[in-house]
Amino acid sequence: MANIDDANEAYQQIINELAAYGSDNKRQGKGVHSLDPTDPGTEAALIRFNAQKMKMQAVRTVRPVRGRPLAEVIAYGDTVLKEHVGNCFEYAAAACAVLAARRPLPVFDVVQMPALDHAFVVIGQPGPNAQGNYPNDFGTWAAAAAICDGWAEICCLATEYPARWNLRMDNWHSNGLEVAVGDKKDAGGAWKNNWGAPTEYRDQVQNDTKESYTWRRENGCCFITTATCLALGLDDDCHDLTALRGFRDRVMRGSVAGAADVDIYYAIAPEIVAAIDARPDRLECYERIHGCFIAPAVAACDRGDDVLPHRIFGAALLELAEAYAPRVLPGLRARLARRATGDA
Repeated sequence: MANIDDANEAYQQIINELAAYGSDNKRQGKGVHSLDPTDPGTEAALIRFNAQKMKMQAVRTVRPVRGRPLAEVIAYGDTVLKEHVGNCFEYAAAACAVLAARRPLPVFDVVQMPALDHAFVVIGQPGPNAQGNYPNDFGTWAAAAAICDGWAEICCLATEYPARWNLRMDNWHSNGLEVAVGDKKDAGGAWKNNWGAPTEYRDQVQNDTKESYTWRRENGCCFITTATCLALGLDDDCHDLTALRGFRDRVMRGSVAGAADVDIYYAIAPEIVAAIDARPDRLECYERIHGCFIAPAVAACDRGDDVLPHRIFGAALLELAEAYAPRVLPGLRARLARRATGDA
């Protein structure tokens, strides 16, 4: 099934499920977003607004911080769907919960734009680079990648997203809808929405940084393995990464030669990953790395083989350096030679 079909199904479900209470950073709008307690109307409007605020406060107590695994975002999305309330991140988490039930399982992630303080879900985009970022220009995203942005009421191909976003902001402005354009604390220290025109957000999605919400840098991380698994849509705590990290800590760091190999790996792996991420066929490169090196090494770890994964590691390092970062080959070979003679 096409990515846009998965995005549309998730979009329709989250729009329906979150309609009961909706967002607390839009007001004076139409339909499900008419939440302003100052609207001339009935007591029911105020009751609805207060109930929504209470729901938001309760839901956010279990919101995962950036860098937590996708599984935790999905679990949070299940909570959001039960409570029927949320702003942009809650809409994104709810979409993840819907997508996680799809078969075959699509590749998806939550993307956060920090300056704009906005989040959405992307389906079918190759994983983030070694720094946890997606391309800044939506025009360079995968042609078939799709975006599900329930808060902005947008579901489209990623390459169309900036134009659709600007059109949405213009439409909201024409219909008298206000949005929170920066929260401020009141005299009592409580956060209060600073309301403004949606048009203040025009063009910002194209200009802002695009960060994977689930990406996490860790000390001594397995650079190439992590980059590969993230590109293939696997969680940071997936079985492949867990198995190889365990092998690294239990076996390789348990010997002088193995520890030297780990040091060599950390010295050159970032350059290999950077070279792969700069290629238009990066996803195919990572798929090959997984099939040729990672999967066999994990299988060997699973059956208790402490020899083959180390051999695969050495072969992979040389082959990947030759294929993607030949500049490091002389230094790599020299270090391997010193390690073999005990001089590393």
